[in-house]
Amino acid sequence: MLGLINQVFPVMLLLFSESLGSALHGPCASHSECGTFDTHCKNGTCVCKETFMTVYDSCVHVASENIECSKKEHCHVILGSKSTCKNKRCVCRPFHHLHKKQCIKNRDLHDVCEHDHQCYCGQDCIDRIGCINNTCTCRDGYKSYSIRRCIVDPFHRVEIPPVAVMQSPNNRATKIDCILLYIVAILIFFNKP
Repeated sequence: MLGLINQVFPVMLLLFSESLGSALHGPCASHSECGTFDTHCKNGTCVCKETFMTVYDSCVHVASENIECSKKEHCHVILGSKSTCKNKRCVCRPFHHLHKKQCIKNRDLHDVCEHDHQCYCGQDCIDRIGCINNTCTCRDGYKSYSIRRCIVDPFHRVEIPPVAVMQSPNNRATKIDCILLYIVAILIFFNKP
C-alpha cells in the first residue's frame, strides 16, 4: 500500500501544482504560471502587480488614490468595512477587491452571487467572469481553468454576422466567395474582445 501511495502522490502533487500555478514568491517562467490572483512573473518570481501589495500570502488591492492611514478605521470611512491599514496605506483586506472605491468580498467561480462585480478571478479577468443565473461563471467565449480562472476558449463557436455573399450566375457561391467568408469569420474570431 505504501508503495502505491509513493507512486501516486508525486503525480497528484504535479497535477495539483499545475492546476493552481506557482504561489506568491514562487518560481515562474511566464505570467500564466502564477497561481495567486493579481500576480505576474517578474525576474523568475511570482510577485504582486503594480497596484497591489503583499499581505501574508495574498496580493491586496491598494486604493487608487494614495490614502494614508494610521489605523483601519480611517480606511473604513473611505473604502468601507472590508478595508484595512497596511504600511500606512489603505488597502482592501485579503480575498477582497476594489470596486467603485469600495472593497468587496471576492466570489470565486461557481460561488453564489447577485451582481457581476462580486465575481472575481483577478484584475485582468474582470471582463471574463460574471454573475450568470446567480452563479459566478466564465462569460461566453471563456472557459474555467485551474479551478479559479477564466481563459479564452479556443473552441468557442463564433457567431458570424450575416454577410452579403456574392453569387455566381447559377445562384451558387463560388469558391472565392467561400474563402472570403472564411477569412472574415477568422478575423472576427481573433478580434473579439
